[in-house]
This record gives sequence, structure tokens and C-alpha cells, in this order.
Amino acid sequence: MSAQIFDSVDEYYAIEVAIKNGDLAYARELLRLAHLAAPSAETFYLSAQVATTTSQRITLLQGALSLKPDHAKAALALEQAQREAEKAPAEVKSTFSLARISQAIFARLS
Repeated sequence: MSAQIFDSVDEYYAIEVAIKNGDLAYARELLRLAHLAAPSAETFYLSAQVATTTSQRITLLQGALSLKPDHAKAALALEQAQREAEKAPAEVKSTFSLARISQAIFARLS
């Protein structure tokens, strides 16, 4: 059991480093694999950080909060994204596959 915990922590660490270093393609690939293996509030939250649109970010953050309602970072990020959405013009739909995969996985979990 502890090996699984360390694997998850290591996986999130690699994702966070990729995001901080601006390697968003690599972060998205790691997140895609993480969602397929074991979707979690943290994978939804991290996916929101690399989303290409505000609407995708909102959807992913809502997914994080539905799995873990007390995820403080996701709650703050959702408030910020919703404020941005109110100010921004309507977005054009994107083909960002990670959001689609996340939505499909979240639908199966619900």
C-alpha cells in the first residue's frame, strides 16, 4: 500500500515540476495517464492548471471539488476562474482532449 502512495506522490511531483518549468505538453501527457490510472481531485486540479480555456479550467476544478469538496486550492482557483469567465467574451470550443477525457472519467465516477 505504501508503494502506491509513493508512486502517486512521485507522479504528482513530476507533473508539478513540468508545469512550473513550462513543459505543458509533458504535464498534459502525465495527467492523461494519471486520469486513466486513477482519477482524483488532485489530477483534476492539476489538469485545470494546464487547461487551455477558462471553461475547461472551470469544468476540471468542479470535478476536483466534487471528488474532494474541501480541496482549498481548487475552491480558490474555481472562484478566480469564474470571475475571469464573467469578464471574458465567450470562448471558442477547443479540442483539448484532456478535458474531454477528464469529463468522461468524472461522468463514470458519478
